[in-house]
Amino acid sequence: MAESSEYTLRLKRQVYLSHGYCCPQDEETARPSIGTASAQLSGMELSALKRDCWIKVLLISAYIALALWCTSCAGGGTRANFSAASLSTNPAPSITSLSPPSAKPGAAGQTLTIIGSDFMSTSTVTFNGVGRAATFVTDTQLTILLSTSDLATTGTYPVVVTNPAPGGGNSNSVNFLVTSANPVPTITSLSPPSSTAGSEAQSLTIIGNNFVSNSTAAFNGVGHLATFVSSTKLTIQMSASDQATVGNYPVVVTNPAPGGGTSNSLNFTVTSINPLPTIISLAPASSLVGSAAQTVTINGTNFVFNSMVNFNGITHTATFVSATQLGILLSASDQSRAGNFTVVVTNPSPGGGSSNPVTFAVTSTNPPPTITGLSPSSATAGSDAQTLTINGTGFVPVSTVSYNGVAHTATLISATRFTIQLGAADQVSAGNYPVMVTNPAPGGGASGVSYFTVNNRLPSIISLSPTAVMAGTAAQTLTINGTDFLSTSTVTYNGAAHTATFMSATQLAVPLSASDQASGGNFSVVVSNPAPGGGASNPSNFTVNNPLPTISSISPASSFAGAAAQTLTINGTNFLSTSTVTYNGVVHAATFVNSGQLTSQLSASDQAATGSYAMVVTNPAPGGGASNSVNFAVNNSVPSITNLSPASATVGTAAQTLTVNGTNFSSTSAVTYNGAAHTATFVNATQLTIQLSAGDQATLGSYAVVVMNSSPGGGASNSVNFAVNNPAPTVTSLSPTSVTAGAAAQTLTVNGTNFLSTSTVAYNGVTHTATFVSATQLTIQLSAADQTTAGTYQLVVANPTPGGGTSNFVNFTVNNAVPATTNLSPPSATPGAAAQTLTINGTNFLATSTVTYNGAGHTATFVSATQLMIQLSAADQVTAGTYAVVVTNPAPGGGPSNYLNFAVNNPVPTITGFSPASATPGAAAQTLTINGTNFLATSTVAYKPRDTSPPL
Repeated sequence: MAESSEYTLRLKRQVYLSHGYCCPQDEETARPSIGTASAQLSGMELSALKRDCWIKVLLISAYIALALWCTSCAGGGTRANFSAASLSTNPAPSITSLSPPSAKPGAAGQTLTIIGSDFMSTSTVTFNGVGRAATFVTDTQLTILLSTSDLATTGTYPVVVTNPAPGGGNSNSVNFLVTSANPVPTITSLSPPSSTAGSEAQSLTIIGNNFVSNSTAAFNGVGHLATFVSSTKLTIQMSASDQATVGNYPVVVTNPAPGGGTSNSLNFTVTSINPLPTIISLAPASSLVGSAAQTVTINGTNFVFNSMVNFNGITHTATFVSATQLGILLSASDQSRAGNFTVVVTNPSPGGGSSNPVTFAVTSTNPPPTITGLSPSSATAGSDAQTLTINGTGFVPVSTVSYNGVAHTATLISATRFTIQLGAADQVSAGNYPVMVTNPAPGGGASGVSYFTVNNRLPSIISLSPTAVMAGTAAQTLTINGTDFLSTSTVTYNGAAHTATFMSATQLAVPLSASDQASGGNFSVVVSNPAPGGGASNPSNFTVNNPLPTISSISPASSFAGAAAQTLTINGTNFLSTSTVTYNGVVHAATFVNSGQLTSQLSASDQAATGSYAMVVTNPAPGGGASNSVNFAVNNSVPSITNLSPASATVGTAAQTLTVNGTNFSSTSAVTYNGAAHTATFVNATQLTIQLSAGDQATLGSYAVVVMNSSPGGGASNSVNFAVNNPAPTVTSLSPTSVTAGAAAQTLTVNGTNFLSTSTVAYNGVTHTATFVSATQLTIQLSAADQTTAGTYQLVVANPTPGGGTSNFVNFTVNNAVPATTNLSPPSATPGAAAQTLTINGTNFLATSTVTYNGAGHTATFVSATQLMIQLSAADQVTAGTYAVVVTNPAPGGGPSNYLNFAVNNPVPTITGFSPASATPGAAAQTLTINGTNFLATSTVAYKPRDTSPPL
């Protein structure tokens, strides 16, 4: 309990003293507050802070320090008055993550936690571009409610936090994913990463990505209940039995279907002994005599959750951050005298031991100070008195601070922070004011200069006087009423600078020339104050109103229906360069000539149909309006046909649309085809269409097409003929498609389309009499001569004019026959035979036939369709064997024959004598020479003694 109370007290001291807002003697009486809501520090879960990490305390203290103040400082502490009003600009927020980062389509409404930095109680949040009510938790956390409709549809929805002005702005955008599939989880680290065998039950934190509320965790293959903290953190409880035995135990997280899957495996190590710790560095590594209490970070390796730290031989409570980092709190008494003090980390048994010693130096010489930043860094001219925080290094209790060259009483918060009070007089005028810290001897010295900026206020326009005039008004003075005007303020009117006369902080005057008011419009007036600060005011519009136009006449006053596009001149008064013209209720672009004349383009379609069409001129707002209406007359004209599309069709064509192109057509134009009226569809003044039936195109001929316009005006057009022609034939197939060379005369059927009784057929360029079977079939006679020689022969069908033409080409193939061999002459030879002629007998031989002997090509001599000859060389017959002879006819058709074997046979050997011819019984082993003919290297010899004993 005593240790816990001491830890609580020291923790609170660190929260206060590290930020320098008060130096309480009795810290239990200190009460911080944030805004107007009390935040009792004793309500923190100290045991959780002690277990998790001391950095969290520093983060919390950094937040509390924004509004921390002491309500009681027994024994005389320094009270720091700090409020939100003393901040000149809001920070820009930043989002680091969302929790949860995703949901499934159709999920119930839920709370979305936004994690980041620089959040404010006035921060706003947009989800998919729509503002949401945000609940402020801390400066690192906001929450919003997502409705079921937000989660109804799959998609990626951006989340953005906005801090209000002054300063502030939008954060980065982080996407919330609505998806039907769970993501695959990943594990990046475990905390703690290990324990010693026999450790008590403890919580294991699993850190990674893509965790979901129903993720499961397995430790050494056994499921453990997982507590969902966020999409990047889960916790499980490890029992004593989980840590009873030395080993590496895999930890795996699994997300359920749909999607989901199993993460990578990361080992939790149970060791038999604690490792030996080592210290690499301290941060800070030194301090000055008399420094206030502060935290020292110890960096190294093999730290465990129950590591102890000795400073100058005295045990200090260690805060475990990770296996490579611990933290201890050095009191003011630890730093009350100069010296080099040893820091040692000790891990408990089993194993463990003490680390190498590292020295922490407490020195008596003042360091040189440096300034790293000011907070706030600027204010607006005329600001109330406020506290200025100076951040840097090397600050000591005897440091002094000057602002704009004038010494200001400084309050030391820590070695890295001072505060001074800026009075209203310090901030009355815009400018950049130098801030400098000086440390006295011994050592010490002056820091570099940092500038505190006092900015001009942003001007605001409330009203103009006058607020509006008519276009053409003479030069006059415009009075601008507002706030925060300066003698150096500038004014722009319609983007152009105008000389401003300073009347007071709430009134300026500028002269407007006649040209400033010559044209109608809303002209923006803006006041700008110079830097530093300053900027442009809100724009306020000065209105110049347009006059009402009138039309006196138009030229021309009429045209014929179907007239080509032309220019219409409109005469009148009060016309503007921005005037518009309507013709028959449709807006037409107007060309400004002068205030008494406009021109507008009438298109052919504007004049396509007869009628009287109202012309009106309109001047735009401000002011302006529509003129009187004047009519433009469009009369009928005589039509003319230039061409037809299509210009022709083939006999028997199905019903189709005929387009009649020409001039002076109207919506009432009528069309006759071959003297018969056909309903006309009006496309435009140069195009009509009619429907031609199948009957209109059934008979070969030329048929007159005429267009008629009705009165007034109108009349009949010229006549243009539509031709109904013969179709062009097409060939789709032949039957048969091929024959073998030498085939007898036969009928060839030609299949296709658009055949006529007058169609002709050419085979191999020679016309053959065609027999008409139907529009899709013809026949011709192929003679034996047409099929004598192998080859590919083109066939074409032609239809006569008008129209007609030739079809596509289709090939008829005359193929070579496949050869056959019946016998060879001679059928064999003996090895070593001399070169000789081999005669091949068979059928279907050609002059182009080729012969292979034993797979090798031999030049063939054509004797007849039943006989070929080749030359066999001595080499072809040198070795006994059976050698295939094959005849091949070339394409088209053709191919290899059956094969016949030519045999090269070994000869029969003969013996003519022996040497020696005899031997006596019992003779020694000797060589017997056998003489004769037709011996081979593969010949064999049998030796059998003859029985010469007399018969019994």
